[in-house]
Amino acid sequence: MPGAVDPAMTVAMADDGAELTALSQRPPPIAGFDASAEPAIGSQVGPWVLRRLLGHGGMGDVYLAERTEQDFQQRAALSS
Repeated sequence: MPGAVDPAMTVAMADDGAELTALSQRPPPIAGFDASAEPAIGSQVGPWVLRRLLGHGGMGDVYLAERTEQDFQQRAALSS
C-alpha cells in the first residue's frame, strides 16, 4: 500500500537513533592511559603495548600497538 510504513522499518529506524546517540558520546578513558603524558615506546596502555610512533598531526600522535593473549595476537593503531 503506497505511503504505508513497514513495521520492520520503524524498528530499524529506532535502532539507528540509539546507535547514533551511542556513537556521538565520548568513550570512557582507557585504564592506565594518561593523555597528558608523552607515551613511551614499550609502555602498556590497558591491554596494549606501544611498539612505535606511526605519525602525528593536529589531533595527536598515532602509535602501533600490539595485544597478545593466550590464543591470539592483535595489532592496532592507538591515538593519543
